[in-house]
Amino acid sequence: MPDDGLEHRNVKQALIQGARNPLRRWMVKRWIGDRDAREIVRRVRGLGGPRDVAEQQAKVAQADALAFVAPVYFVGFPAILKGWIERVFTLGFAFGLTPEGWRGSIGGRVPLLKHEKALIIQTTIFDERAYQAGLKDAMSALIDEYALRYPGIKRVEHEYFYAVHGADEATRHGYLERAYSLGREF
Repeated sequence: MPDDGLEHRNVKQALIQGARNPLRRWMVKRWIGDRDAREIVRRVRGLGGPRDVAEQQAKVAQADALAFVAPVYFVGFPAILKGWIERVFTLGFAFGLTPEGWRGSIGGRVPLLKHEKALIIQTTIFDERAYQAGLKDAMSALIDEYALRYPGIKRVEHEYFYAVHGADEATRHGYLERAYSLGREF
C-alpha cells in the first residue's frame, strides 16, 4: 500500500477504537507503542489470520485446479460458498494490488493464483431462456471473472443444469451424464 493511503487509513486510531473495552484499548495502545503505521501493519500481518482460513488456503495452493458444484442462489453461489471464497481468496493470497489498485483502479490488481483451470457446475431453478436473457452474463461477470479469473485462474468453465426441479427423467439423466463427463475430463 502506498504511504499516503496507509496514512489516510489512520491505522493506530482504528485499532484502538476497535478494542471493545478499556482494558483491551490499553493493551492495544501498549502493543502499538510508538511504531509507525507500516510497522503496525507488519506486526498485524505477522500474527496471521484465522487458522481455518490458513488451512483452506493451503489446500487451494496445493491444488492443480478447482471445482465448484452448487445450486444457483440469488444469481450467484449460495452464501456459505460465497463466504468461503471471500475468506480464502484474500488480498496477499489470491491477489495483490499495485499503488494504482490501492487508489481504486481495477486494472491495478496483481493475480497471485497459478491454477490453469476451474470448473463450476450449477443447478438452476429457472430455464435456459432466463439465463440467456441476462442472468448468465451477470453470473459470468461476478463469479467467472471477478471471483476466479481476477485472482489468476486462467480458464474457467461454467456449466448450468437448467430448471432441475422441473426437469423430466431423461433431462436429469442427461445432466448426470454430463456431470460425470465433465468430472472425468477435468
